Amino acid sequence: MFFEKDFNIITTDDYYPKDDPNIKPELWEKPTDKLRKDVACFHTFMLMNIINMINCRVVTENESNVFKTLFNNKIFWFVFLFEMAVQNGMILSGSVSETSMFKFLPKVFGTCDLNWKIHLTAWIFGLFPLAIRPLTNRMPVTAFHFMDSIDLETKAGVNCVTRWADRANDDFKRAQEAGSTDQIKSKSAPAPVKA
Repeated sequence: MFFEKDFNIITTDDYYPKDDPNIKPELWEKPTDKLRKDVACFHTFMLMNIINMINCRVVTENESNVFKTLFNNKIFWFVFLFEMAVQNGMILSGSVSETSMFKFLPKVFGTCDLNWKIHLTAWIFGLFPLAIRPLTNRMPVTAFHFMDSIDLETKAGVNCVTRWADRANDDFKRAQEAGSTDQIKSKSAPAPVKA
């Protein structure tokens, strides 16, 4: 939404072009399905992140009830409600009509109107982390001790991640060297002789 086209995998326009004979005139300058998909993904992702803030408040191993001390922190509620208002405001700005004085907002935020089904789906997925929390507390912490051996700070290739990174770095250097020798060979090769 906010990035240049060079960084996008799909580079179709977000709005149907005007005066295109292949597109119905009522669709000109209307949002494409690609933009609608991007907005739905953004909406879902942000709801999951913001609602997961409730999960992150309780970090003790034995506590499953994330709502137990929910109203003890006024600053948390201020931040939570502010982020929720800004995010939903951005999404709802996509529904601003063309005749409104705020008609520029959908293009500023890169949003478009979403139907109630997409909103409902985003909210269901957004609330999903709250349902997962009690299940994750049932897993013993000892099940994750294999992660103790993974140290991303070392450079010696002592675990699977750093060994893979060292191998990838070596392959990249080899490819660069092979590319530079191919360029040298092509520059020094004699010109073909015409018969």
